[in-house]
Amino acid sequence: MEFIASKSYKDIIEFDERNGNFRFTQGDNNIYSLKDIVRCRKSIEFVGSIMHNMYTTNDTNNTHLFSSKSEDVRIRIKLFFFDGSYTYGYISKENIQRNSLPYKRELETAEAVANLISVIANENREN
Repeated sequence: MEFIASKSYKDIIEFDERNGNFRFTQGDNNIYSLKDIVRCRKSIEFVGSIMHNMYTTNDTNNTHLFSSKSEDVRIRIKLFFFDGSYTYGYISKENIQRNSLPYKRELETAEAVANLISVIANENREN
């Protein structure tokens, strides 16, 4: 297999066009077949301890446990497969603070990567 970095997202995802596979560069480097993907979407993983998030909160609204301003998160893509299983591929290289500028940029990147995977997966299923 020969993986080539995506031109637009070279630090995030690599494709093996010959075999119709791809992998995320962050995390476990598992290889996924584009033909197995039903759909995908962006996702947020909350990281850090509950106590850390509770003590860094500035939120006075008691309707939720964490502040939407101080949570540490990682942005990822959730992949759904035809067999009913799912997994995640990471966009974030490190933890970022929710609602920060890097957070917003990575959400936009995640949306674009999810759309790219969906388009290429649809094309591979049609062939």
